[in-house]
Amino acid sequence: MPSQLPVGPLDQFLLFGDSITEQSYDQERGFAFASALQNAYLLKLDVINRGFGGYNTKNALEILPAILPAPSQARVRFLAIFFGANDSNLGPPLVETQYVSIPDFSQNLRDLISHPLIAAHDPPPRIILISPPPIEETFIAREDLKNGYTEVKRHNRNTALYAEAVMKVGKETGTPVVDLWSVFMAKAGWVGGYHEDGVPMPGSIDAGFSEILKSLLDDGVHLTPAGYKIMYEEVLKVIGENWPDQTPEALKSLRDLHGLKFWWDTE
Repeated sequence: MPSQLPVGPLDQFLLFGDSITEQSYDQERGFAFASALQNAYLLKLDVINRGFGGYNTKNALEILPAILPAPSQARVRFLAIFFGANDSNLGPPLVETQYVSIPDFSQNLRDLISHPLIAAHDPPPRIILISPPPIEETFIAREDLKNGYTEVKRHNRNTALYAEAVMKVGKETGTPVVDLWSVFMAKAGWVGGYHEDGVPMPGSIDAGFSEILKSLLDDGVHLTPAGYKIMYEEVLKVIGENWPDQTPEALKSLRDLHGLKFWWDTE
């Protein structure tokens, strides 16, 4: 056993988002994204969940100072920014508190990426943007009508535009993106990009119920374990493509870094 043990916390992998992030540690239903990510980075990085149900990018900017540790407290190695599911919510009763226009949504993402509190970290966090997943409108419509709403609150063709905005901001700022919308839609057989161009996209009422999207979206919005599994694979893929020295396999654990022995090693 070394005479001096390591002092201070591990670097953080900070997950910042809405309820999809908030629920990503829950293993009761099966595979959980954040739990799997923590297991992959065990004794290498601490995965911190800062998901807030109902939040949009405007809320994210407001709460960032409260959730981001100062450089003297902990180093943030990765920062995943995952918003858009609520920003794109067009319908009542939450439209006034959740909806954010695409220009404002895009600017909010830019402001998060370039935020002074993030830039204060040296080296700066490796930022990953995640686009909102698709919407399965048929299922949502059934629930909305059951709850007394006269129209569907969320539309996949609209969410697609927010996913496109995330991609544009990522390209503009040089920030890697996990395009969850496109990955899920490809599973459903869609190859038409972010615009319908006369052909109804899977997930829309016009296209009818999508069994594939429903298998990935628990209530038409939030992810199932299968959806979280894809998200996990895509995040690790982006890390491997952009920072191959930061994959779980490439990083050394506390045990390796500090020569910590196994309990059975008595030498």
